Amino acid sequence: MPVVMFSTFWVPTAFMPGWYEDIASRNPFTSLVDAGRSVLLGAADWGSIRVSLAVLAILGAGTYLLVTKRFTAMVRAD
Repeated sequence: MPVVMFSTFWVPTAFMPGWYEDIASRNPFTSLVDAGRSVLLGAADWGSIRVSLAVLAILGAGTYLLVTKRFTAMVRAD
């Protein structure tokens, strides 16, 4: 929940207080939300979409590696 809460999912950055905007700008989910919003509004920002896809791929690969490592350790422990 904090990943969504501290992103631009609920509120665009223009309406955020400064401290909240700082947190949201460092959240990887923000780039995904901004890219999706630009597509839905009909003004696709392809640079933002590329960044979002790269972030998604990196997070997905990192999660996959972490889960694979933990699962292998669990299987070996049994």
